[in-house]
Amino acid sequence: YFNLYTLGRERAMLFPDYYFFAERRLVNHTIETRKVKNLDDCELLCYLNDNCVSLNFKKDPGIISNSFPSHICELNNATHLKHDSDLTNDAFFYYRGSKNSCDRFSLCQNNATCLSGFTIKGYRCLCPPGFDGEHCENVFCFVHTHFDECETYPGLCHVNATCVNTRGSYVCTCKPRYTGDGRNCTDTVNSLVTQMQDHANIIELFLELCMRYVGINSLIPTLTACLAPLGMDNKSKVIKDAQISASSEWDGNHAAIQGRLNFLAHQRKKGGWSAKNNNLNQWIQVDLLTKTTVTHMATQGRNADNQWVKKYRIQYSDDGVNFSFYQTPGQNFPKEFIANQDSNTVVLQQIHPSMKARYIRLLPTKWHNHISMRMELYGCKGTIGKSLKNYKILNENDRKNSYSTPTNGPESCDDQLPTESDPAEWYRLMGDAGTKMPTKRVDAYHCSTIWSGWLDGTHPTMEDGEVYRKICFSD
Repeated sequence: YFNLYTLGRERAMLFPDYYFFAERRLVNHTIETRKVKNLDDCELLCYLNDNCVSLNFKKDPGIISNSFPSHICELNNATHLKHDSDLTNDAFFYYRGSKNSCDRFSLCQNNATCLSGFTIKGYRCLCPPGFDGEHCENVFCFVHTHFDECETYPGLCHVNATCVNTRGSYVCTCKPRYTGDGRNCTDTVNSLVTQMQDHANIIELFLELCMRYVGINSLIPTLTACLAPLGMDNKSKVIKDAQISASSEWDGNHAAIQGRLNFLAHQRKKGGWSAKNNNLNQWIQVDLLTKTTVTHMATQGRNADNQWVKKYRIQYSDDGVNFSFYQTPGQNFPKEFIANQDSNTVVLQQIHPSMKARYIRLLPTKWHNHISMRMELYGCKGTIGKSLKNYKILNENDRKNSYSTPTNGPESCDDQLPTESDPAEWYRLMGDAGTKMPTKRVDAYHCSTIWSGWLDGTHPTMEDGEVYRKICFSD
């Protein structure tokens, strides 16, 4: 966390642990590449660069001492929250994102550039020529007959957009194959999730009955969907001590219950779980009590000591007796996850595809000095169903004439689709306006139908994960 006052301006940045992903790299948004001594220096460079909101860090494995800058630091002007498809797998990189207020709260107007981390609002607006005010809402006159915003301020538009200068302003247009407002462009070919200009996900509707409630969910699980901490953190302790066990313990001051994320050494209690022996038969286990979907795992080394786990494997079980190794689909050997390089940094690993089980075991396979660690699990109690991907597209031009309601004769509605008593199906409704449902009441007989549906509330965002909203119909 950075909150410094320097060079006459204040900026506060937070790099939360749940935005730290090992073996991941955000591409297409890098604005600067530097050599640094360590990850902390890379975060500081991001703080000092007003346009930086996330970073990629590549550690040189051949460097033992941090006396000289030798590790790669890439500064990005975007985060994974709006560019999930650009967060790629890369075994040599770590990705770290910040909480970006521009993604959710910005009120900047008139093509102003939003800079995250400034002022009590969490952002500030960089006004283009001809505008001023807190949100660049004020217009003033100036004389400059040949001013070119695109040339003077490179980077106003997305890397996959073109900038066209206009009189007193400029226009950003996404390149072919990309969609968006020009400030943010999404690959329409490789990405299933299309981000709308108001940062909304594609909306999927399960229609129960005409003019009744409708379930809403994201098209596919995202990095932030089903990412709730399951309770191993030392602050929450939702998972009770009795649910934590291990193959062995060095002694009572190195117990399995000290393997909670962010557990700190105090008095005689050491800063983590430590195994009795250093071999491949050691494990720490969590009983989640019920079958639970697990999508991520976070690890730390031993607090206040030079010990940590560098790599591990995962086993899971429904009965606590018969365990299976987690494997990547198509592989016939256990997947090995990268863990830590120091005592206190939290390293988050995505488990994709997710697994559903009651018992989860972490088995260290490589360690520094001794098998000692802390951990947390992330996921959700529900199952990420395959039905979300097996949706049906409803886009016929004559849908308004396809289904007649019994009580209203020629008037039409989708009350013939499955209801709560039928097997659930997911639908993507598409029309001339695409998949974006209005958030205000639409009068009857508009949008080429009798009763138009509208969302009561805001569109769900990627940060919201799985949500439910009420759908209303005009009458």
